Amino acid sequence: MPICDPEKIQSNSTFKLIKSKLIIGLVVLIIIFDWFSVTIAVGVGLVTRNRQGGFGLGLAIIIVFNVLFLIFCASYAATVLIHPGYIDQSYTPNYIPSSRGDNDKETTIKQSENFPPTFRVQDARFEPTFCQECRIWRPARAHHCRHSGRCVWEFDHYCPWIGQSVGGNNHKHFITFLFWCVVILSFTSIALGCAYPSLTSDEHGDGLWSGRGRGPIIGAISISAFFAFFVAGLLFNHIWLACDSVTTFEDMFDVRTIRARDQSVLAQHYESWQLRQRKACRDHWYYIWGHPRKEGNLWWLDSSYHNWCSRMGSNPLIWFVPFAKEPHDIYTIEYNPRFDEHGRARQRQDWPAHLR
Repeated sequence: MPICDPEKIQSNSTFKLIKSKLIIGLVVLIIIFDWFSVTIAVGVGLVTRNRQGGFGLGLAIIIVFNVLFLIFCASYAATVLIHPGYIDQSYTPNYIPSSRGDNDKETTIKQSENFPPTFRVQDARFEPTFCQECRIWRPARAHHCRHSGRCVWEFDHYCPWIGQSVGGNNHKHFITFLFWCVVILSFTSIALGCAYPSLTSDEHGDGLWSGRGRGPIIGAISISAFFAFFVAGLLFNHIWLACDSVTTFEDMFDVRTIRARDQSVLAQHYESWQLRQRKACRDHWYYIWGHPRKEGNLWWLDSSYHNWCSRMGSNPLIWFVPFAKEPHDIYTIEYNPRFDEHGRARQRQDWPAHLR
């Protein structure tokens, strides 16, 4: 096994740290510019010039925008400052799993020949795994993030805009940040649209944004609306993942892999025009084993609402409150009772009676 150069590792870590801080600094500058544009250039401008009833509109924009702005900044700070759930040397597995030999693997495959292709090889999902990069043991659902260079519990993805990974410990704060980002971007575009007549007034020939100034405000409305829709798509995707109790990493490398294998096997047995037969066969597999995102998902907890509460908290009042989060032990595993004690999928006939 090649030996890693400590100096090279240290230089790479330093470079990644500087890069992440620079991106965060860029985001802070954008936030400051947004505040100056809406509060000073628009709000204060309307209040001081008082065109076409602009005083009341300008005052409302200043008050509402700054309240939303403070909440947004708090949500961003929580996402940046709270760690995603790093795994360190303090984690000690209850047992060290033994390595499986080739004979054991072949036996498992032969015993699974009658299974649907979705679940041909059933590996234990609760066994701790050893990270060759961090040289530590890590619990179930923990994965190594190559950007941060550390193992993260319930690793979702690495976000350069917050300078760190998104994991089980800060996913709630990340969703809260996306929510308030959509709110403030939407308010900005709507407020600028409502203020447009006053901003572009040519009354007395000295309108605040008259003449050439109309282009920038139209551009500001368009950019705010575009990013509001973009971030809203990202927000709804993470809400969907949270309701299914799946991370982005698991969705990409587990669920999609399962579906790709299903499609590959179906293509071997059915022609491309036999869509109804393909769907009937796939539905039969999902009935026996459960849908890969729901009953067939190891981390599915009875309902979408239960999954959502496990991520955001049981109290709806704190779902989108920055820094508010119910305490949770990252090493406590709550899993789908349709699976056995090792995390292996079972057929519907072997599920608990009340879940069949």
